[in-house]
Amino acid sequence: MHEKNKMIRLTGLWKQETKDGKTYLNGILGGSRIMILPNEYQREGKKDPDYHIMICERPKQEDAPKKKTGDL
Repeated sequence: MHEKNKMIRLTGLWKQETKDGKTYLNGILGGSRIMILPNEYQREGKKDPDYHIMICERPKQEDAPKKKTGDL
């Protein structure tokens, strides 16, 4: 791979499933949580995107559920 085409890894993503069985990707990037969701509103014959990237502020540690001693 040429130096000018070198790719940089930003973060890892985890496959998750909603309560109704739909799959999406979820991860953390810096101080933000990102989600990649399939576009459920694609119109036939249009150039609509296949996926949407959603971003929100990452919950603060005190807002996040606390782990019990011994939890991994």
